[in-house]
Amino acid sequence: MKNRPTNPMLRAFDSVLEGNAGSWLITLFVIPLLVLFALVLPPLALPQRILSAGYSGISSTGGSVSAEGAQFAVPAGATKAGVSIKLSVQPLKSFLASSMAKQLPANVEVKSSLYQPSLQGALPAGAYLSVPIPDGADPFSTLDVYGYNGKQWAKLPFQPYIDEQRIETYLTNYVPQGVVVVQTLSQPPSISADLNSKTALPAAVGGLLTEVNLLGYTLAESGGIADTAPTLPEASASSNYQILPTVNNFDGSTYRGDLVDDLLGDAAARKVHIQGLVNLAVQNLYTGVNIDYQDVSPENQKAFSSFVKDVADALHAKSKLLSVTVSLPDQKAIDAWDTGAFDWNAIGQHADIVRIPMPNTRDVYAGGAQAPVHAYLTFATGRIDRAKLQLAFSVLGRDEFGNQYVPISFANAAKLIGQADLPATVVPGTKITLDLPRLRDGGVKTDAASGWFYFNYKDDKNVAHTIYLESADSIAKKLALATEYNLRGITLYDLSPDAIDARAWDAVQKYRDSQPITVKSKPVIVWKVNGAVVGKSPGNDPRFAWTAPASGEAKVEAALSLDDGATSVSAGSSDTVQVAKLQPTAAPTSAAPKPAVPAAGPAAPAAPPSSFRGKNLFGYGIQVHGGDPGGEAADIKALGFNWVKVQMPWKDVESGKGNYNWTNFDNFVNTMSGNGIQVLLSIVKAPDWSRRQYGNPGEGPPDNMQDAADFMGAAAARYCGKVGAIEVWNEANLDVEWHDKRGLSAALYMDMLKKAYVAIKAKCPTVVVVAGASTPNGLNSATAIDDVTYLHQMYQNGLKDYSDAVGAHPSGFRSPPDIPAGNLGSYADHRSFFFRGTMDAYRAVMVQYGDSNKQIWATEFGWPVGTGGGAHPAGQYNSPEVAADYYVRAYQWAKAQGWVGVMFAWQLDFSGGEVGAFRIKGAPAFGRLQAMPK
Repeated sequence: MKNRPTNPMLRAFDSVLEGNAGSWLITLFVIPLLVLFALVLPPLALPQRILSAGYSGISSTGGSVSAEGAQFAVPAGATKAGVSIKLSVQPLKSFLASSMAKQLPANVEVKSSLYQPSLQGALPAGAYLSVPIPDGADPFSTLDVYGYNGKQWAKLPFQPYIDEQRIETYLTNYVPQGVVVVQTLSQPPSISADLNSKTALPAAVGGLLTEVNLLGYTLAESGGIADTAPTLPEASASSNYQILPTVNNFDGSTYRGDLVDDLLGDAAARKVHIQGLVNLAVQNLYTGVNIDYQDVSPENQKAFSSFVKDVADALHAKSKLLSVTVSLPDQKAIDAWDTGAFDWNAIGQHADIVRIPMPNTRDVYAGGAQAPVHAYLTFATGRIDRAKLQLAFSVLGRDEFGNQYVPISFANAAKLIGQADLPATVVPGTKITLDLPRLRDGGVKTDAASGWFYFNYKDDKNVAHTIYLESADSIAKKLALATEYNLRGITLYDLSPDAIDARAWDAVQKYRDSQPITVKSKPVIVWKVNGAVVGKSPGNDPRFAWTAPASGEAKVEAALSLDDGATSVSAGSSDTVQVAKLQPTAAPTSAAPKPAVPAAGPAAPAAPPSSFRGKNLFGYGIQVHGGDPGGEAADIKALGFNWVKVQMPWKDVESGKGNYNWTNFDNFVNTMSGNGIQVLLSIVKAPDWSRRQYGNPGEGPPDNMQDAADFMGAAAARYCGKVGAIEVWNEANLDVEWHDKRGLSAALYMDMLKKAYVAIKAKCPTVVVVAGASTPNGLNSATAIDDVTYLHQMYQNGLKDYSDAVGAHPSGFRSPPDIPAGNLGSYADHRSFFFRGTMDAYRAVMVQYGDSNKQIWATEFGWPVGTGGGAHPAGQYNSPEVAADYYVRAYQWAKAQGWVGVMFAWQLDFSGGEVGAFRIKGAPAFGRLQAMPK
């Protein structure tokens, strides 16, 4: 007899099982469920086996799978728990017929099969897909790899290995559903250039640009943005260009990486800064913003990448673009580069434009297809979408000496070919050899790989220099690289009218129009006598045989031409090397003949007597760029100064005789006057309409000096009572400021000064008329006249009666301000390298001509700091703290003399290059001058 359960619930369950219903329950549910569990659970695990069909397990030691020559791999240590991977391949033809293929960008052409990597498990720290380079995929320089994420295609980071005929694609953020190798198609290039207040864009480049980058915005403390950007028509709302102002962390002497590091670690400051960037773009109607933050700590790479993403998101929300300028990476191996704080992959994902610097040493071009520059651009295009990449480079050449270099313009570099070697006198009909001693060491050479022309010489201190000329040839090489790699475009730095070989603009135009760029060059020396070309000699052997004419004087000039004499460099780049007086017999002369004095215009009226003789007008001044009058006035008052100097380019105000536009200067003068600050106007740069007869390319004086006098009189009348002084021109002893067919001439300058003095006094007798300061130097040539010699000549032509003060530019270079000239021993002991050397020499000349009761106004003086690209050569000797001490000592010394008037430090707020090396705002000198007893 069967025992039954005593519990009622158990007895009921037992009855069900023994009945018909129980049998059905077991048969239909229980048994199938047990079978299912057996299949699902280990050891059978059937679903996992089905889903993992074709997959290979990868442990922490790494592994790979292959298909049709491709390999999907997980390196050792990239996964801890293990993953499963699979690789499938779809033929090109069937892929092109798919809907996925139709979503590819229009500017690419698929060259490979579709590779479909798959992964089960957590995404490893690293994985890569190596695929063969497809047949017919050349040129290799424009190949790209694209991946599909289920919604859209995007560029993947990759590295081609041409020798191995494969491309390695890095899968770091996700494993794409499909990967293809594509050939990119060329797009119309973008050409951009920097804008600043000191240098106007060359006329030839204006129509070639698509984008401009206004300089003058800098990162400030606590995430703010300091605005010293000038107001320029090219950057106005009505400009035809895309405008992306550059915001950088350069304080005038160095890049403040610490400011960026602090910003990245301060969430509140970061938020303020990002909003400031957005406001800058939106409120000024700019296309976007370019950030150029250098010397950031590499430890902050992730934080900087996150910052770039946040900036991009904020700008994109306002339909604005983000451009990021990165620094030159350091190559560790053919496929390994140290990019410092810049994660190129991450930046390339979020920025719209990425500016990469062009290496600027000759060796990077050597080696043909294996040249380092190709490895660099291959790396760049492998990490960043080439449609975002802009190749950025300066148009300036290089003056290399020792282990350093300074940038140099094309015009100034060409001048360094030096003076000709000529006898003092020659007999008529005698054949002599014209030669350039500086070019005897091989002359002008050509570096075919880089396109640079270069020559070697030794300066007067026996220091060896190598001058590299940035020319149409070298620019064309860079443009060819941008074209070869299908880059977005180029960015040009340091543009100015005399910075570059004029033929380069034709190359840039061809680049813009996607036309082949060819430059035909042949360096020669063009010889001129009395302005007429008499012949040419090869650049590598400048000697030329010349037959002396019958009688008279011969002005011999040598000019550098890079196209066999078809075109010449600007007149400013051709040196007048020597004047040889021709006589019937070869009797030596006792002294060099004096150059002829150009005829001046009608005599100036008698000078009204100066009301400032015997008065001590000593004051504290500083020069500003004038772009932010309110901010500049606040800084000047903070310094405790009472004078400000600003340059007034005549050409910017008077567009035609009597047609004035004073708007910008009205605002400046009124702001300064309203703040109790006296203004010195330095009036320079004659307009083109006034220079049609004698004007040479570059800045210079008018044909008729009365035109200058009329303008200065008009300025005096308009600002009488608000402008305290007018300096008549600037550094007229230097051809950079005096490009004129009549040549450098103190007599010609005095013609201007006399007429200006009378005109100014007639309109406003209370204005102090300052004779324009010369630039200190010890040369006497067609491009420069020794400043003390020039001062003697000014006095010999009436300076005493036609000025209230004498201007000076006592540059300090590396010498303390209160020591006499010639007391350094190890450095440039010529008095022009000393602050006191200039001041003492000028004072002695004034006393000699009976003008001792007149003061010297130092309208520009200072000490540069810093080294590196664009820095002043003397900057290496001066720390910011030493320079600060020199400024204070200079003011103290000058105040004690009694014969020194207002002192204007150079400068408050200009930025960039050699000019920026003197910037006082943001430097220790500002605090020292602020604390200086007045």
